[in-house]
Amino acid sequence: MKSNKLAALLASLAMASSAIGGIGVSPALATPAGDSASPVAEATIAPTEPSTVAPIEVPATPSTVAPIEVPATTGAEVVPSTPNSLTNTPTTEPQKDATGLDQVAGPATTSPDAPQRPTDGGAVMGQAGQLAPKSATKLAQPLSASSEPTVGDQPAGTEGKPLGLDVSGWQKNVNWTAVKNSGARFAYIKTSEGPWTLNDYFTQQYNGAANVGLLRGGYHFARPNLSSGSSQAKVMLESGGGWSGDGKTLPPALDIEDNPYVSTDKTNKCYGMAPAALVNWVKDFTSTIKASTGRDPVIYSSYYFWQECFGSSNAFANSNPLWIAAYYASSPWMPGQWPKYTIWQYANDYANPAQTIPATFPGDQNVFNGTMDDLRELASGTKKPVIGLVPGATVISGKWGGDGKTYVGWFKDSQWCLEMPANTRRCFYFGAPGDKPVVGDWDGDGTATIGIVRSGVWQLTNNLSRLSVDLVQYFGVGTDTPITGDWNGDRKTTIGIFRNGSWQVTNSQARSPKVDVSAYFGVGTDTPVVGDWNGDRWDTFGVWRNGTFWLTDSQLQPPVNYVFRYGIGTDRPTTGDWNGDGKTTVGIVRDGTWQLTNDLQKLSVDSVRF
Repeated sequence: MKSNKLAALLASLAMASSAIGGIGVSPALATPAGDSASPVAEATIAPTEPSTVAPIEVPATPSTVAPIEVPATTGAEVVPSTPNSLTNTPTTEPQKDATGLDQVAGPATTSPDAPQRPTDGGAVMGQAGQLAPKSATKLAQPLSASSEPTVGDQPAGTEGKPLGLDVSGWQKNVNWTAVKNSGARFAYIKTSEGPWTLNDYFTQQYNGAANVGLLRGGYHFARPNLSSGSSQAKVMLESGGGWSGDGKTLPPALDIEDNPYVSTDKTNKCYGMAPAALVNWVKDFTSTIKASTGRDPVIYSSYYFWQECFGSSNAFANSNPLWIAAYYASSPWMPGQWPKYTIWQYANDYANPAQTIPATFPGDQNVFNGTMDDLRELASGTKKPVIGLVPGATVISGKWGGDGKTYVGWFKDSQWCLEMPANTRRCFYFGAPGDKPVVGDWDGDGTATIGIVRSGVWQLTNNLSRLSVDLVQYFGVGTDTPITGDWNGDRKTTIGIFRNGSWQVTNSQARSPKVDVSAYFGVGTDTPVVGDWNGDRWDTFGVWRNGTFWLTDSQLQPPVNYVFRYGIGTDRPTTGDWNGDGKTTVGIVRDGTWQLTNDLQKLSVDSVRF
């Protein structure tokens, strides 16, 4: 089945012609995560045949093959820190939300000067956002998927991030179905204010949001001059504003902003309290919430209020997610040395500063700074599977989880670290420094394992626990790039090499296998990629070049069936069946983060791994 020189040349010309004519070309050349690199002209980068292709040199027997060195014990595992972590893992058993939402009485009052419970919905969020800075230097934002709905009134640069709202008794009964259909993905509901339960519509709002599939949580409006932080935290918990690990409840939030009752309590915007006193009050509140729920509550505030009334304290920057209020601003300023915001309240119920155009959602408008996966993580309290790509590591992927989906990982200097199902990872040693890693289902049992290639010698294992060398093959030379795939649809992975644009693969697991397929696709500087792009169970070829993927569905005289831009030239490509649908798609790795798509036409960032 080898192709001759003339056939290869014709294939190359057909390939370039297909690219120029637009055959199989995606109409949009997408760039993940907002990169604006210009597409490279397709006609100038079509894979071409090299002038010469050296034959594969297969030694009859190796002169020496150094044994794989597998330590008896791996020693202490180095666990890289989780980047951009938004939450802490609960250290205590979460408690259920309290019942009796409208039965919590306010404190007994005997003095005529004692504060009175508001008879309406009480204070509302808003002053904090209106007084926020209106412009700032643009902050670098975390990566986000581009699959979430976008509305006209959200700030530029937040497109594709999950949208939400916050409501109180002033919004009364909310039409949650309409809210979700308009694009909302989460909601915060007011539970209480100062020493009182204060939202007669809490049950309809809190349960209604959950019933249509929104993530939801409760927030408390702080009145720190009326009672202690601990006592107000208990009121919030008794009012239904706790947390449980049900996957749909966001951590409790504390709303602390300019005092809206200055005219009646005769204090000032800082509640008549010094910065140190306010810091201690918030510590009292947040520590009580965490002791009860196991979660660090979100803190809602604004730049100027925090800088003035809290003395720009950084006491909460590393523990509590920030919910920043900044209306109609280009980007919010970060108070208190918070490195980033988790939620941005960008408008009230009007979409413009003149308050003449209604906004998309009732109440206040919010956007979450991350992906839906990040938002679900914030709700669940569980951390992402930490892969922790180390500098200089080789990116790998494979179906080693046993569930039909492809997971990601890395290899460096004999150490492997693999993402596994259920938010776990597996790290171990196999091979030696200088080896090249490979992944495949060598025995056809439905679960991929690993192997190493050393100077043209392949040493493969069928068991990630035992890590024995179960298969040894001799194929290629040390300068080749090893590739693996199911080339004949028999559900077993076999091996191959990529050399100067030449693909040479075998369907055999013999010790010194013959070449079953030889084809030309790409040039020597390309990065080869392999996958079953059309779901027919046969793996075929592809190359990555400067942010563009070129893929074919054929092994013989392969044409270009797909060409599209995904990423930029400094990224690294990866491929896999990320959702288990039987088709291989692609992804890129940038700065230790995997951005993966499930659709070669839409090319949206459907999942992000760290």
